[in-house]
Amino acid sequence: MPASARRKARLTLTVAVFLAAFCALASTLPAAAGAAAPQGQGAGTGTGAGAGTGSGTGTAAGSSRKINISVQASPDEQTVVVDQKAGTTTIETRSGRIEISYGNVKVTATRLVYNQKQQSALLSGNLQVIEGLRTITADRVEVDFRKEQYTFIGKVQMVEKAAEGSGQEGRVRITVTADRLIYDAQSGDATAEGNVRVVEGDRKSQADKLLYRAKANFIELSGNVQVTTGDGMFVVAERMEVNMDTNVVQIYGQTSMALEVKEES
Repeated sequence: MPASARRKARLTLTVAVFLAAFCALASTLPAAAGAAAPQGQGAGTGTGAGAGTGSGTGTAAGSSRKINISVQASPDEQTVVVDQKAGTTTIETRSGRIEISYGNVKVTATRLVYNQKQQSALLSGNLQVIEGLRTITADRVEVDFRKEQYTFIGKVQMVEKAAEGSGQEGRVRITVTADRLIYDAQSGDATAEGNVRVVEGDRKSQADKLLYRAKANFIELSGNVQVTTGDGMFVVAERMEVNMDTNVVQIYGQTSMALEVKEES
């Protein structure tokens, strides 16, 4: 068999295995109330002319869930390992990327480990998760598809832009960095811990832990809270709550404060 034909066959097999794993995922996702049991469907294509792509779709009957998968990598730069006993499929690209999208969520990475038994996935390598106006990057993310929960670990950064109609369209509304962040897609809540840093407008904060309720426009910082504002105020406290709609800040526990007073010239 010519070398080009072998590459084409190898890529087609790689994509087919990849899609089989994710169509199995689609078939195990919980359907909407009263819906029929999900059925997975998928298809894959490959080309061997030095570069290859694979794509597929998984749908759940009677449910709005739909998973789209795309593998963009040259044939010789991707590997797939299927462990049937453990119920895991590992896909890795040494060049290119893996793209997964469902609903308004888009995930890109270079390595994925999918566990069909646990209905979970671990993604890493140039990781980026986009949901609407929110973008999160990290070293890796653990996804629980049943709970729609994401656990980001290592060099986490969450950036959220202002919504249309807010008068601040396109501007960054809040930026959070931390060692670890858990995001619940159902509630929209995010909790972070470890070297937490928050920037919202001209206010910069740091703390041990963060609770961010996006739907309520509410922030809670706790543990060694330090806040610096654009008008020169510096606050140290045990806990702080911020109403982002009214910009009202409430401070709790032992508190110290320093104010900058500008002298008239």
